[in-house]
Amino acid sequence: MPVNVDRQWRPYTYGRWAYTGRYGWRWNSDKQFGWATYHCGRWGFSSQVGWFWVPGSRWGPAWVSWRSSDNYLAWAPLPPSYDEDVSINIRVETVPDYYWQVVPTGAFVSADLSRYIVRDESRYEPILQKTRPLGNVTINNNVVVNNVVNVNGQTRGK
Repeated sequence: MPVNVDRQWRPYTYGRWAYTGRYGWRWNSDKQFGWATYHCGRWGFSSQVGWFWVPGSRWGPAWVSWRSSDNYLAWAPLPPSYDEDVSINIRVETVPDYYWQVVPTGAFVSADLSRYIVRDESRYEPILQKTRPLGNVTINNNVVVNNVVNVNGQTRGK
């Protein structure tokens, strides 16, 4: 569990998205623990302890699901699985609503991404409800590829 973070802290909110040709979208964290927690493992949430990280053995550019609407992009950490080496096939519909982060599409590649995350519940819920799943994280030759959002912030062909 992360320490010395504010109450509103959530995984994949303090840092930025960077596009790589080989792996697709990679999360570059502003936090010291980010080198491990965003690339080798997954995040879960418990009302009793808050956000917690479960280490994994497979590297990935970011362990997230994606959603979008005409004006917003959303991502959520993939919950921990029983054995990530067996499958990473998690349906977007099974990711709880409170896992999702939403930003205006134009702010997706911002260096100050956390500034643009919609945190106001009265705006967040209606925006999230208008988003639709983009696709799944895939594995090519034992390499995780996170490539369902194109470099302009729109949906890639499925």
